[in-house]
Amino acid sequence: MSHHSGEAVQRKAVIALLQQDRQVLVIRRSDQVVAPGKICFPGGSVESGETLQQALVREMKEELDLEIEPLRQVWQSRAPWGVDLFWWQVTCPVAPMIACNPEEIAWARWMSWPELQKTENLLESNVEFLAALDAGEISI
Repeated sequence: MSHHSGEAVQRKAVIALLQQDRQVLVIRRSDQVVAPGKICFPGGSVESGETLQQALVREMKEELDLEIEPLRQVWQSRAPWGVDLFWWQVTCPVAPMIACNPEEIAWARWMSWPELQKTENLLESNVEFLAALDAGEISI
C-alpha cells in the first residue's frame, strides 16, 4: 500500500447488523480471507473516498448480493490490528435472498442473539460487541 507524502491512512471497516424476526445475519469467513473460518457479522473495509454508508451498501452487495439501507451507527471499536470498526444497524427493504460470494464467505445464516452468545469461533471484535450489548452499552 503506497502512502503519499507520508500521511498515514487510518483504516476503517464497517460491520452490518441485519435483523429479521429477532435473529441477526452472521457469516463464516472463507479460507481465502483474513481470520479464515471465523464467524462474524458481515462487513468490510471502507475504501478511499467512500462514506461509511456507501461502504456498507457496497460490501453487502458484493458479499451477499443484498440491497440494504443503513439505519444508524450503534457502536464503534478498534480491531486488535488497528482498524477502526463502525457498527451499523441496517435494514433490507425487500425480503433478503442471500447469495454468498464464495471467495469471501463460506456460509451465511440467521442466528438468535442467545445462540450467537454461545457460538464458538467468533471473531474477537464480535465477542466484544456481544459483551457490550449484554452490558446494555448498545441498543439495537
